[in-house]
Amino acid sequence: MRLLFHSDGVAGYVPPGFQFPTLIDSRGFTVVAAYLYMLYQVATNAWSSEATARTCARRLLDIFAYFEDNEIPFEKATVSNLTEYREYKLKFGIEGKPCSQSTVNTAVSLFKKFWAWALKEGLIVESAAVSIAEYSTRTRGLPAFTDLWLPTAEEIKQFLSQMRGPEERIATGLTFCAGLRRAEVTSLPADILLSVDQMNRRGGAVRLELDGYHAPTKGKRRRTVEIPLRLYGEMINYKMSDRRANRIERSSPACNTLLITKYGHPCKPDWLNDVFARASVLCGLAIHPHLLRHWYATRFLEYETPERFKGNMVAAVEALQRLLGHADIKTTFGYVHLAILEGSEKVRALMQYQRALNDMLKE
Repeated sequence: MRLLFHSDGVAGYVPPGFQFPTLIDSRGFTVVAAYLYMLYQVATNAWSSEATARTCARRLLDIFAYFEDNEIPFEKATVSNLTEYREYKLKFGIEGKPCSQSTVNTAVSLFKKFWAWALKEGLIVESAAVSIAEYSTRTRGLPAFTDLWLPTAEEIKQFLSQMRGPEERIATGLTFCAGLRRAEVTSLPADILLSVDQMNRRGGAVRLELDGYHAPTKGKRRRTVEIPLRLYGEMINYKMSDRRANRIERSSPACNTLLITKYGHPCKPDWLNDVFARASVLCGLAIHPHLLRHWYATRFLEYETPERFKGNMVAAVEALQRLLGHADIKTTFGYVHLAILEGSEKVRALMQYQRALNDMLKE
């Protein structure tokens, strides 16, 4: 059975007051199962409020409308169709305005849940090699030694000029100056920032301890990050500023994170995505938060290996692994893009070290 989406007979149109998308088949009969799925989600408090229900319904609507526009039979949908949908929305979005990664991932996640429910209820029989219910919306960084574009220092300076307010500047600085992840940037607690004299320092950087719980990290792994003195000073100034104090007064209970919104709430990772998306459009550079984490890893080896580690590439890579918080050193290699230095002695040494590591793991 081929499912098409319609509302009031017009594909993709949502009239005022419309709450849940109704699916009808190619014969014009209403497929009550899909409608009941929406009601079931509300009844079980999966969609806790009317606003959430409307948003979730519209996200599902968008995928069904995409399937209809591209003449994709519902029961023959594959993970490649979802990948194509995701790439299309990230590039073209709605009415030419690209959608954020979070919005697209939410739509795909909702469709996966609907698909799993339909499978469980026996409404469809999955025949694809890879299950849609197992489709992952997470993106991975490109492996090392590929033709990856990394911004230059001048391009990052141009990108930073589009930042509005200290919150955006600090968040961006923490990605490419300290290699923090989005969630680590936005959840960084303010009370771990002490005066420079009280902090452990190394050269021109402050060593900040993240315990994985009070200061959340991926996998709750304890690690130390190095923040340049200039950036750390800006963070301290912002922590003590009237701007942040006024924002805290608007929230209840008081917010403990360093970066907070104008309404006094903690900034979320999606907020940082939106910041980068706006700045990328304004400066014409396709930069996202995780790309600058790759930039940090690459530049760390490029600049720190000769001076700090006396040319010892093994020690430099192991130190970078600890700073990035990777459990496996092979993951760290995926963040190091030295193809821009192709043919250099540094690249050959790193490749030789990686081959030796792979041989040792095989043994």
